[in-house]
Amino acid sequence: MHTAKKIKAIFWLIGGIGTVLVGLLMISGFSSSKEGPEVDPDWREKLLQYRQEKDQEFKTSTTSPMAGVKWLSVSVRKKVYVSEYNGTVTLTERLEPGVKLSLMGQAGKWTWENLDMAITCRIGDRMVPGGHELPGRVEFKVGRLTLAANPGDENLTLIVFDPQRPNITHFKGLVYFPPDPALAVTAQFQKLNDLIPVKLTTSRNLEKTYYRYGKIEFSLEGRDLSLTAFASSNQLDSASKVLFIPFEDLTNGNETYGAGRYLEIPEPVEKVFKLDFNYCFNPLCNYSPAYNCSIPPTENILPVAIRAGEKTYPYH
Repeated sequence: MHTAKKIKAIFWLIGGIGTVLVGLLMISGFSSSKEGPEVDPDWREKLLQYRQEKDQEFKTSTTSPMAGVKWLSVSVRKKVYVSEYNGTVTLTERLEPGVKLSLMGQAGKWTWENLDMAITCRIGDRMVPGGHELPGRVEFKVGRLTLAANPGDENLTLIVFDPQRPNITHFKGLVYFPPDPALAVTAQFQKLNDLIPVKLTTSRNLEKTYYRYGKIEFSLEGRDLSLTAFASSNQLDSASKVLFIPFEDLTNGNETYGAGRYLEIPEPVEKVFKLDFNYCFNPLCNYSPAYNCSIPPTENILPVAIRAGEKTYPYH
């Protein structure tokens, strides 16, 4: 009897220690759920707030991707006239009825001429009068339409936005995977010594130039994985860079957009950081034909399913 009592006491002691350990783990934020630990107690709230703000922007912005209807490209070689009739924008090389403004590119500089006094051109809150150089991305107001102009060295692109496009009038919200803290992975960032330019193919079978800026290494589903982070050429001299991470995974073409998804992150300050796939988003081409989207390179194809962030829109 004496020995039996000792054994029973030992079992009670082990059980008590186990209870204490479970309690400590719960206090530390760990659990046996699939979601895993949430290090930041406000992580979920911040993510949901971000999604809510993005939905609101998509509903109300004059340049919402849901309002995008057309993509146009203007060459630097000659003056081009922009005409509008009944909500349709076209380019012409002749001054004809319906022409609203002209664009002219020379030596990498772009100017515009106002041919209709109702047309306005703005960069932020500042007006850009006709006959002046375009200082960067500007927006023309042409009737109910907004034309976003992006001047470049070789061409200028125009994206036409129409607030009467059914996609925006019927828009309720984007479609997401449930928040999953397990897909905010611990990663290591290594800046590359040589910033080599690379041309990424786009959805219009064109090319966009980026620079390989750094390698990101992490583990997921028991596998060691890596992604290349890119910087655009106009960010190379910037003190704070937003790195572009286009990637594909095993959800593409089924749960998520067939041509892959994107992440944008500030350049990590520390070598070890959190790479949060809950913030990954679709190329704008998913929402409108008015865009020219970069296709993820082969080096950024992941052999795992990333069930976080945006799903295909609309998703059924």
